[in-house]
Amino acid sequence: MKIAIHHPGLKNVVLRTSRYALGPLTVELWSRGEPYLVLSVCLPELTLADNEFAFKTWSKNVSLYQQLLDQGVNEFIRFEFCTVGCVPICRLAKTVPATGAGQCHEVSPTDSPKTLA
Repeated sequence: MKIAIHHPGLKNVVLRTSRYALGPLTVELWSRGEPYLVLSVCLPELTLADNEFAFKTWSKNVSLYQQLLDQGVNEFIRFEFCTVGCVPICRLAKTVPATGAGQCHEVSPTDSPKTLA
């Protein structure tokens, strides 16, 4: 899936999914072959479906939550209260191709933000 993020400028990124050791979905953005941001957070006190993840909305991720919602990359499911406060529970949109552990989706900053691969 092709997306463009502004963080702080236009970035060339890869959306990568895998699993935390405790089982929840890990969602990351990679840039130039290296980890750029982790969008998810592992909170053991939360019970999540296999396709859900807790979206980390603090630190470097503050602007990305709304950008990715607006682009249809992830879907909001509900809010959960936990040790770090209130976190949004999301899932990747149905338009995002399914991936196995460590598989990636190439993303280019020259692509239109809402264009699917």
